[in-house]
Amino acid sequence: MPTNFTIIPFSGVRINETFTISLNLTNRTGDAIKDKSINVMINKQPVTVTDKTNDDGILSFDYV
Repeated sequence: MPTNFTIIPFSGVRINETFTISLNLTNRTGDAIKDKSINVMINKQPVTVTDKTNDDGILSFDYV
């Protein structure tokens, strides 16, 4: 199933402070894909994300 993956824009990030990253997972027609895990890598390093996408296809997690 083809999917679209979008990083929801964020601002106000400060070095060495926790901030929230939100990702949006949808199908080809823009409908949310819920209850899916997303493997996240930042700077080629895996990030542990234990939640799954919600009913709106959003997965949010904190990162430092």
